[in-house]
Amino acid sequence: MSIVGSIGAKIRRIQRASDTVKRRWQIALTTISMILIILLWLGYVSVTIPKIEGTTPDEDTTESFFSVFGRGFTIISGNAKEKLKDAGASVQGAVGSFQAQIKQGNKYTIEGEK
Repeated sequence: MSIVGSIGAKIRRIQRASDTVKRRWQIALTTISMILIILLWLGYVSVTIPKIEGTTPDEDTTESFFSVFGRGFTIISGNAKEKLKDAGASVQGAVGSFQAQIKQGNKYTIEGEK
């Protein structure tokens, strides 16, 4: 019997089993899958992130949470202010063109039947 056939037979046996047995298999296979995914993820992280050996942070390069947070907030608020200005100018342009279209008179030509 091939491996695929034996796996198929095992799956059919589990399908015919009671709910308790199905639940145990579900928990076991989910746990194994989670462990495998975590191990693969840890391997990926260890390969992609270079190892830093023998380096100690200098006192000049360490920053507090609040200084980093404040700098980030300043950058984000500056970007938001620029986006709001651009959006305001865009809305003003749209309102201006809308008003111009409303004020423009329509000309109708009515031709008589010949």
